[in-house]
Amino acid sequence: MRLPEDTGSLLRNPSLLNAWRSAREDFESPCRVVACGLLCAGKSSLLNALSGRVGKAYFPVGAGRTTHACKDLADGGMQWVDTPGLDVSGEDDAKADEAIRAADILLFVHDPSTGELHEVEIDFLKRTARGAETRHGLSRRLCVALTRKESHEKDLRRLEEAVGRQAAAEIGETPRIFAVSSTAYRDGARKSEPKLIEFSGLHALRKHLKEAASGVEARRRERLSNIAEELGRQIDGEIADLERRREVLTREIDGVESALREDFAAFLKQLRARIARIDR
Repeated sequence: MRLPEDTGSLLRNPSLLNAWRSAREDFESPCRVVACGLLCAGKSSLLNALSGRVGKAYFPVGAGRTTHACKDLADGGMQWVDTPGLDVSGEDDAKADEAIRAADILLFVHDPSTGELHEVEIDFLKRTARGAETRHGLSRRLCVALTRKESHEKDLRRLEEAVGRQAAAEIGETPRIFAVSSTAYRDGARKSEPKLIEFSGLHALRKHLKEAASGVEARRRERLSNIAEELGRQIDGEIADLERRREVLTREIDGVESALREDFAAFLKQLRARIARIDR
């Protein structure tokens, strides 16, 4: 499917065309795991743990806002991508959205200490599930990580069920949910304590991500095909709209021409009548 470079100017959603062009050229890069979530949900700490950066953090970690732009790390056959917190600013949201559109796996990170999913998080899932660039295969690509499990063991089961229901209401299916502790993993790795590492839940999440990453090229081709079909429907819709507008304009022009003819005929009739009176 080849389209002129200026096709985007004809579309109501040019980002769909950008997503198609990016997906068309991207088959050999590592599987992209994009972490997203609210500010201070634990995204950066989790990515440091998943990528094995427990000695020296690659992704900035702090009590406040530390991620202002997307940052990625290629390691172990995966590309780990950190994104700014959702709804921190319009500019941050735009940067996060760009990475999310290109995600092979969407790792949705939520801090259970704040309770169930917030309205901002639900709106994000809703927008992602309905976006032409992001909705294809979302139920397979999305998984949820509940962080800081060491602080919420007693209430985790209820929270997992509640978050699962909230997510299913937006994407149509309950995603895989993992309770994890980056702190326990970091301490276990530094002190060589297998029980802490096992408690962290990182092994189960890492295993799931690797399984989900298998066959990523085939899924990228499927996604490319789905986006191309969506793009084709959008272009067909734009063409149909243009055709309807052309028909409306044609009728308007015909009406103006008809009115002008009638006015001109009336003018000629009046002029001839005056000439006839003068001749008499």
